[in-house]
Amino acid sequence: MEKLGLVLAGGGGKGAYEIGVWQALRDLGLEQSVAAVSGTSVGALNAALFAAGNLERSRAVWRDLSPDHIIFSPDRDKAEAQIAQLLSSPGLGQRFKNFLHRGSIPDPLAPVSVGAAASTALFFLRDRLLPTLSQLLMSGIISADGLGEMIDGAVDCARLAASPVRCYATCLRIPRLKPDRFLLNGRAPEDVRSILQASAAIPFFFPMAEVEGRRYLDGGLPPWGDNVPVQPLCELEGCRTILVVHLSGSSRVEASLFPDIKLVEVFPSAELGGPAGTFDFTAKGARWRMELGYRDGVEQLAGLCLSQS
Repeated sequence: MEKLGLVLAGGGGKGAYEIGVWQALRDLGLEQSVAAVSGTSVGALNAALFAAGNLERSRAVWRDLSPDHIIFSPDRDKAEAQIAQLLSSPGLGQRFKNFLHRGSIPDPLAPVSVGAAASTALFFLRDRLLPTLSQLLMSGIISADGLGEMIDGAVDCARLAASPVRCYATCLRIPRLKPDRFLLNGRAPEDVRSILQASAAIPFFFPMAEVEGRRYLDGGLPPWGDNVPVQPLCELEGCRTILVVHLSGSSRVEASLFPDIKLVEVFPSAELGGPAGTFDFTAKGARWRMELGYRDGVEQLAGLCLSQS
């Protein structure tokens, strides 16, 4: 049967949708055709779950996920509002880029071990936001330890290591501002954890993560990252038909970049929650997104035919 590649986009709590599409792939008899899977951020986590092959365990991970385990700010609503204010500040994107190219924390913040994005934002906006952001940076919004514990409990590294499905995670290397691709199969559990944490290291929420002595941020960070990582499947695995699961109705793969590839894209038929959905780790939200992913997967993939060669 034709070798099929599967791409899982990044999007935080919206990633439960991808588990529903996985169920649809199984029920449609397409799962067994997937030879390689690639993901960014939460898509990388789901890719590892897919390669390990335990769908019921993966559904349980999402159903049982608690926001209090992942998000732990004493005043989360206020903290997120402050971050939103930062992200809308004029010129911050260019300052962030300049900072990442320098690859160092500005002197006023040198004593504070924090994520690169939050550090540079605090440096440039310290007169207005220093008191509140200092506390925010010390306490954090997203617990890196909580994510690590989730990965440890969710990903069966023994099954992943032995899986015939090749699994790739994308992370953004700092200060190069270029995405790196990591093959997860055969790696030690602690390495899998580090890579998946790095792929999901959202600026302003997580600190930078380290993999093999290099620093990384979320692999989907625009405009430098790759939130829908098709490239490793066509260039490294030779997949000629690639199924892409998006977490936004407006997301698209630029087909002209992959002229010899048959792209089959699955889009959510309803809004998954926008920015708020990224941080919705409730069981109710996960169940709804998994159900929607299943319905969309069945509807949009029912006519997909793969060659037997």
